[in-house]
Amino acid sequence: MKAQDFGVEQFGVNALECNAREKNIINRQNAFLFAYAQVGTALEACKLSGVNISTPYRWNRNDSFFYRERLAIAHAVFSETIESLIYQRIKNPKANLGTDSLIWRAIQSLNPQKFNQQPVIVMEENASKDLLAEIKRQALEAKAAALPATINEDSPEEIPEAQKLLDRGRNS
Repeated sequence: MKAQDFGVEQFGVNALECNAREKNIINRQNAFLFAYAQVGTALEACKLSGVNISTPYRWNRNDSFFYRERLAIAHAVFSETIESLIYQRIKNPKANLGTDSLIWRAIQSLNPQKFNQQPVIVMEENASKDLLAEIKRQALEAKAAALPATINEDSPEEIPEAQKLLDRGRNS
């Protein structure tokens, strides 16, 4: 991979027809994007390419020379590099590396559409009502099962605890 791989030509811009200032911007963007594809962070890419940290954000805001699309390509290249590292670890595991969970978190943040997939729960229109009705039915069954079938009033040990509390409340 070369810095020119992130060039503007693929977006229909002929860099040869640009003036010196535009060529300078394109070359600096290419250098930054090449570094970004290798390190994955703007700060490190700026250090490697010699670009001021605020410059990539300005390029992104202005989208000069299809910068956003080219940045997305560089991001995808870095994400693929991390994904490749994961597959290498799977093929050749080494004991106690300690970084596998960090690599997994990195790929989840770099490519959330692919690696942060949450289960999708599809519910029918009345599913929540049906679920609540089932919970209520089970609660009533559990309550009925907890009460004795018949109460012998001659034998106080068979009176439910709730009845005892009610009697105490009336007597006080």
